[in-house]
Parts: sequence; structure tokens; C-alpha cells
Amino acid sequence: MLSPTLQRTAITDYAASRGYEVTGWLEGVDESGSSARSAWWARLDQACARVEAGEADVVLVWKFSRIARHRLKWAVAVDRVETAGGRIESATEQVDTTTSTGRFTRGMLAELQSFEAERIGEQWRETHAHRRARGLPHNGGPRLGYVYEKGAGYTPDPDTAPVLRDLYARYIAGSGWRSLQLHLDHLGIAQPRTGRSWTVRGVALTLGNGFAAGYLSVHDPACGCRKPASCVRRVHVPGAQEPIITAETWADFVRVRDTRAATPSRRLGSPHVLSGLVRCAGCGHAMRVRPQTAYRSQRLECPEPRHCPAPAGSVYARVLDEVLGWLRWVADDVDGAARTAAAADTGQAAARQSAAALARALQRTDDALTRLTTDLARGLIPEGAYVSARDELVADRGRAAAALADAETALRRPAPDRALVTGLLDRWDVWSAEERRGLVGDLCRVTVTRGRPAAIMVQGVWDD
Repeated sequence: MLSPTLQRTAITDYAASRGYEVTGWLEGVDESGSSARSAWWARLDQACARVEAGEADVVLVWKFSRIARHRLKWAVAVDRVETAGGRIESATEQVDTTTSTGRFTRGMLAELQSFEAERIGEQWRETHAHRRARGLPHNGGPRLGYVYEKGAGYTPDPDTAPVLRDLYARYIAGSGWRSLQLHLDHLGIAQPRTGRSWTVRGVALTLGNGFAAGYLSVHDPACGCRKPASCVRRVHVPGAQEPIITAETWADFVRVRDTRAATPSRRLGSPHVLSGLVRCAGCGHAMRVRPQTAYRSQRLECPEPRHCPAPAGSVYARVLDEVLGWLRWVADDVDGAARTAAAADTGQAAARQSAAALARALQRTDDALTRLTTDLARGLIPEGAYVSARDELVADRGRAAAALADAETALRRPAPDRALVTGLLDRWDVWSAEERRGLVGDLCRVTVTRGRPAAIMVQGVWDD
């Protein structure tokens, strides 16, 4: 990148030679002029607006390439400025745009810059594809938990790899992104790319890209969109780096992240341990914690009392006592622990059989879709029959894929042992509300049924 100071000097000298008075500066340092999403285009709109408002007569640039790398943006800017009676001039490419030859020359320079931007973009895409084919990310920048060396690639960093592994464990246990960011700041660990303090978004992206699990996050090739770089559909493919976390930890992280994404933010940040965990037996919705001003306490109530056939409610402290009593019972019930383990083994065996059957059904559906497409290509079936059969098979495949995902989730969630419950009780007064909420949600389901008094049922997640 040429120094912005040199560009400013060239523009200033050109303006002085023409007798122009510079009334303002608009800079876009280290911003791409070939991307339609670049923040530079908003600044160019400001310059055009000043000409349209009569506040300026000329828009001066160092080279036409500053605004000509995107054909549509360039054409719109030229039209807006010239319609308002202004001009766009270059300090280093002096072209007389009052003549047809000058306008043709300026157009050729702009087209040349668009061509260069597209050519460079194609080269970068080829480079990225080559690196991904070797199991490497699209760039060789530093990453938390790893040390990068040319030739050797990414290897786990003995100093920061345990920290990254601990971040996953904390998130699965119930910590939020903000809590993890504060934890990194407390440890004095900065972002490896910029050396600055971590942001909440940076922590979420670092853990969510799957790099620590041995994956690369790439654009979904089945998406079919025209602009893969700006598409949000991503898939994880195996990378060449050594994993820091296990596949089970990554699966648990994805499960917890997806669950939290479907949970209102007011519950994730709630100071109450049971927020979002207690269900109304009448409608199945998560009950809300509401203050009782007269009694200086909280109460759990059905969120949809008008539409629920039997809206339930109970004092929050009473439900919490039931949950703590159930946890103590699980921790002290030695015989029950053996029965729980046996039930977990039975459930795991059933889940494995179900997953295998669903995987076979999914494969049969894929084979049927392939045969159907082949028959259409050979002209054996009409297009109308193909569309109808294809839609039905696609719907069947979607249902089978969803059921398979549920079965695989059940396989990844074995029944917790007494040691986990005992550890939770021992650290109940030490851990934060969100950490306790995460573990309680992994251990049990709580349901409140309408009555006087309300019936509270606490059930282990491993029970039927």
C-alpha cells in the first residue's frame, strides 16, 4: 500500500497547480475498493453528496483506481457528480474529460482497474483453494492455541493450547462469551493477530470455527450462491492441524451453542439458576421468573396463561429446593447409581441401533435420488413425475437427517455419574449462576403441574 501521506501530497500539489481550494478529506486506509461491501463506498457517497449539495465542484483522487475497481460503483459516482455539474479528476492521471477522447481514456483506465481487481481476486481464490486442498486455512496467520511455521504448519502451543481447551470446557459448563472474554483478559492473553484485547465476537468466532477440533470452516459448496465470500453458509472439513480438543468435546460445544442460540438472551444472562430450565406441564413452554413484590420473592409462572390449557405456577424457592433435594438424592443413592448406569447402557444401545437404521434409510434415500436424476437425464420419466418424486424424497431425507441428528446427540450425551453431581453440590456456592444453570440443564428436566400446591417433578435426562 502506498503511504496515504504521499497520496495526500500529490493531491495537494495538483490542487495548488489548478487553483483549487481543498475543502475536505475523505480517506479509506487499508480498505478494499473492489468489494461492494467495503466501507470506502460510504465515504465516496459523502463526496458525491457534497457535489450535489453545491458544497464542492471537484472530487480529487490520487488515481482513478481509488474509485474504479467496482464497475457499478464507479458508474454511479461518475453519473452523480457529472449530473450535478461537478468533475472527478486524478492527481496523477491528468485526462481532459471535456472531450470525447478524454472521457474514452478515463473509461479505459477505469476498465483496466476493474480488470486488475478481478484478476487479483481470481489469483487469491486459486491460492485459497490450493491451501484448503492441503488441509490448511486460507491464510497462515497466528491462531490461539497454535504455533505456525512454514513447512511444519500449525502445531499445538504448549502454553496456550491448555487455555483454549479450558475455554471449551467452561463454555460447555455454562460460561458465556462475555465470561470467557474476561477470563482471557485476566490471564493477559491478547488476540494473536492484532495483539489487542479480546472481544466477545472474537472469542465466539475462535471457538466456533472448529480449528481446535481439527476442522477448517469453508463455504458450503452445495449452496450455489454467486458470492461465496459473503455467504454465511459454512461447513467444516478436516484440516491438516493436530486437534487440541476431542471430537466429543466439539460435539458437546456445538450442541450447547445451538441450544443457547434458540434461548432468549434474557434467560442466558439471568441471575436465576433455573431460568429457562423449568417447563409448564400444560403447554410445555419454559416458565418465566417473575418477582413477587409483596412477598419479596420470585415466582415461576407459565409464559402463555391465556393459551395454556392448565397454566402452572410455583414459588421459585420451592422448585429450587426440589432440584437441590433431587441432586442430593442422586449423590447419596449408591444403588440408584448402578441402576442409572444400567439404564444408560440400555439407552445407548437403543440409540446406536436407531442411528444405524436411520443412516441406512438416509443412504437409501440418497440412492433413490441418484437413480431418479439418472432416469430423468435418460428420458425414462417425464419432468413432472421427476419433480413430484424428488420433492417427496427430499422431504423424507430431511426428516431422516433430523432424526439421525437427534440419535447422534443422544449418543454423545451419556448419563452423568455421581461424581459430577457431587462436584456440582460441592461448588454450588462458588460457581456463577450461568455455570450452575448449564450443569443442572445437563442433569435433569423439571416440570411443574398445575395444582394446590403445584406438583414439581425432577427427572434425570437419562430417564425415559
